Amino acid sequence: MTIKVYMTNIAGNQLTIGNQRKVKHILDANKIDYVDIDISDPKNVAEKEFLQRTLSPINKTLHLPQIFNNEEYCCDFDDMTTLKFVPYSSAFDTGFWHELTRRKLEIYRLDSSNQSIFGYYANDANDNMPALFNVDHQCFD
Repeated sequence: MTIKVYMTNIAGNQLTIGNQRKVKHILDANKIDYVDIDISDPKNVAEKEFLQRTLSPINKTLHLPQIFNNEEYCCDFDDMTTLKFVPYSSAFDTGFWHELTRRKLEIYRLDSSNQSIFGYYANDANDNMPALFNVDHQCFD
């Protein structure tokens, strides 16, 4: 399992540069191993094409950085900032789920539709790879 962070080293947009730096900081701070892939590098043309092919069917635009778990799309920068990375031992703590739900609902502005909440938490395994969790949230009528 490899976390891939698609970035560019020649971004003219300061927001993109800052977002890329923040993603790397979040992953480093949570001791999550990752590989950063510079899609502006000519040797990464195949990776750039993969990124474009993968984002198009799920109606995502190519705003960097983009985070993948192997070949599976995880999130972009905006989605990543709403995730909470916690140690495995506290992953089932009620306070953790409450905080995660609160953060996700703030983004959806408490609309009446059901929401699927997903994210990653650092597991206890020696490989320091994040583990995926999914929660479906049913909004109250």
